[in-house]
Amino acid sequence: MGSVLVVAGVIALVLGFAGAARSRFLVDDLSFVVTGGLGGLLAIVLGATAIIVAGIRTGRDPIDDCATRITRDAGIEAQHAPVGG
Repeated sequence: MGSVLVVAGVIALVLGFAGAARSRFLVDDLSFVVTGGLGGLLAIVLGATAIIVAGIRTGRDPIDDCATRITRDAGIEAQHAPVGG
């Protein structure tokens, strides 16, 4: 569900930008900004939130998983701050 919302949001942003780029008047751009821009950003935020919440509910932290993969791929040993101090 979250991934679908993120992809739909990106598509809405691209289509909104393409529509605004073709219009000749500023008044015409407003509808593309509202539907494509704001709607796309809202869908991306909701989708990312759904992905994070689903990961937390399953006991996995998707943000920590991503950071672990990045540090592993870069050959950096992860340094975690001590908890509570």
